[in-house]
Amino acid sequence: MARLASTVAVITGGGSGIGAATALRFAQEGARVAVTDIDPGTARSTVTGLPGGPHLAWAHDVVDDAAWASVFEETTKHLGAPNVLVNNAGIFRIGPVQELQAAELTDLLAVNVTGVALGLKHAAIAMAGRGGSIVNISSVAGIVGAPLHTAYGATKGAVRAMTKAAAAELGRAGIRVNSVHPAIIETPMAEYGLQKLGRAAERMHKAYPLGRFGKPVEVANAVLFLASEEASYITGAELVVDGGLTAQ
Repeated sequence: MARLASTVAVITGGGSGIGAATALRFAQEGARVAVTDIDPGTARSTVTGLPGGPHLAWAHDVVDDAAWASVFEETTKHLGAPNVLVNNAGIFRIGPVQELQAAELTDLLAVNVTGVALGLKHAAIAMAGRGGSIVNISSVAGIVGAPLHTAYGATKGAVRAMTKAAAAELGRAGIRVNSVHPAIIETPMAEYGLQKLGRAAERMHKAYPLGRFGKPVEVANAVLFLASEEASYITGAELVVDGGLTAQ
């Protein structure tokens, strides 16, 4: 039997990278998936490649409270009541702390923190009386410090803290809340980061006990586990998907 046969999932930032890989894995395991992205074209592209269905794609600005309400309403109308939310949408900006700009920090906080908080809010409303699973995509930068990651790490640390607080609050309602913490994953976001860091990928590989960067599907598999009933007694946890980077 498919692992997510009775699942209706909302996945934000699903137009590429980890979000798109997660949508594919969910669909392969029987879920009906609502893929949202700030770029509706990429969301539609993801949905086109999904097996099973029905699946839907929407434009979605995660900073917009009303947009969140609309996503859950439309998902319920067309796919059924959502019982999984993957809070994946996020932006990545790094640089020297001495060069941090207020506008840059405001953008990071808006998408990476406010966006996740609003997702928690609307998922909790939608799942009331039924239960469900929320998976927040954080980062190893939310657990350990890294040069040039002061602002970004602060936002991902906030996601980690919000996850634990929401898990403690929503557990009695049968809603599980967990976070996933990837290191460098082979996505366009990672390409930007490597360029900013000015290091060759070969040198970066040496920092990882497994000797390579991760693939989007490897994070998607971790999300799939937390969303499924296989993780029915897991909440408030942080699942690190980093090739052993933070084990050192």
